[in-house]
Amino acid sequence: MHLLSFVGLITLASLCCLGAARDKSEFDFILLTREWPFSFCSVTSCKHKELLQKRFNIHGLWAESKDSPSKPPMFCNSTAFNESELGPLRDELQKSWMDLLNPKGSPLYFWREEFKKHGSCVATDPRFNTTFLYFKAALQLNQKYNLSEMLQKGGVTPSSTPIDASKIRSALQSAFGFKPMVRCAKTNGQTFLYELRLCFAKDLSPNDCNEEPQPARPFTVWGVLEKTAAQLHQMLFGWSTPGSVWLPRRSNGTYECGDGELVLLPDAAQR
Repeated sequence: MHLLSFVGLITLASLCCLGAARDKSEFDFILLTREWPFSFCSVTSCKHKELLQKRFNIHGLWAESKDSPSKPPMFCNSTAFNESELGPLRDELQKSWMDLLNPKGSPLYFWREEFKKHGSCVATDPRFNTTFLYFKAALQLNQKYNLSEMLQKGGVTPSSTPIDASKIRSALQSAFGFKPMVRCAKTNGQTFLYELRLCFAKDLSPNDCNEEPQPARPFTVWGVLEKTAAQLHQMLFGWSTPGSVWLPRRSNGTYECGDGELVLLPDAAQR
């Protein structure tokens, strides 16, 4: 009798918890993440590096959850990617959202997978519920918050001399008004400024990012798998995508740069 009562209580508690659980597609804010091409191609093997531009490249516009920052919503399947809607945006997308692994190739696959993985979750908000509206929002934020200009105002420019990560974080926070994410990656004993992330409320007003500096992770199994998967796709199918299509994006071998950590923002790929 007591055992049955206990089981009943556990079942009831489980049902209550399930009822309170958030839908996997729910999110609290949006994160715009952009990569420095010459850092990306110093850490990863890229083709046609002569085509890289000295400006930050969009990686994606991602839905984020305050409750589970390490497990953001992905693959929400709210709406399908529609290539025909990209027409008015295509020229700007070609310049600002390149496939850094192969700048000479078509980035269409990269755009499609970013939309499927992240855009489908952002699109659960009616303000971004089409392919056009999602990519338009990313491009507008990219233009409005020009990372190179923001860094330059804070005295940060590409150089072969390492820069204190805290200076980069301070320059961005001063220009943006809110806390950014400053992501690093290590290879061959060198630390690179790999990615910068700015956070926004759902109405696209600036917002604080909540990720704290972490210890360096120079090697992760996921990071190696991610690079291998990208290179295998390039070899087998002739297309590629920076970042991971299947693997958790927070396992891509980057980490939040520590204050006082010296990082490179190169003006040419070192690989």
